[in-house]
Amino acid sequence: ARLNADLANNLGNLVSRTLNMVQRFADASVPEPGEPGNLEVGVMEAAERAAAECDAAVRATLPHRALESIFGLVDTANRYLEQREPWKVAKQEGGEESVRTTLHTCCEALRITALLLSPFLPETGAEILARLGHADELDSARLPESAAWGGIQVGAATRKGAPLFPRIDPDSIEKSPVKCHSLWSLSPSASSPARNPAFRPRVRLFSRGPDTRPISRCPNAPRCSTASLVPPSLSATTQGAVRSSLSSQT
Repeated sequence: ARLNADLANNLGNLVSRTLNMVQRFADASVPEPGEPGNLEVGVMEAAERAAAECDAAVRATLPHRALESIFGLVDTANRYLEQREPWKVAKQEGGEESVRTTLHTCCEALRITALLLSPFLPETGAEILARLGHADELDSARLPESAAWGGIQVGAATRKGAPLFPRIDPDSIEKSPVKCHSLWSLSPSASSPARNPAFRPRVRLFSRGPDTRPISRCPNAPRCSTASLVPPSLSATTQGAVRSSLSSQT
């Protein structure tokens, strides 16, 4: 359900509608915008807020909060598109500038979304950037600086492409019992960063400031990690056992 709601319906739909209209009304290239109005300013502020919140969440090791901020921007861009209705304005006399501004704003919101999403869904972020004519941007991108508003290139060639996230029928997914204990590894594994020096999370796309420290040096790391790793759905006895096991390894 979340795949269909967040990815197919929200992000996938925004990408599809924006690039379809860029092809239809702007010759498949990012258009030159006109003077921004209140609605455009609202999207800009949402993008700036998402970049700042995402950066703070990543530094606090809260990836779910970062994703919430990213999809908050996607929701804002979708609402903006519905409010501007460029498919209707394009039929009105003198509506060309409004349509160009709307499509430019959506393209920039998508560029920023793709950059912020890249550490979590690298292939999806790269594909969105490629469709926006910014295929090489990830090569030199650093967050949150690269997510500043105004980075979209006017005139960049765009392409529609196939649906990013085909809808999935929940009934077609094989169902199996969920066992909480199978989701939690209480001993170091070969895939952990400590055992695998080649492990380099894509989240390193975010710049490290001079005041940041490795998580392992944080005096609160054991307390923070054990608290956040224990599912609240477990019984009190099981939660205590999990915390005890985690604490013995930190």
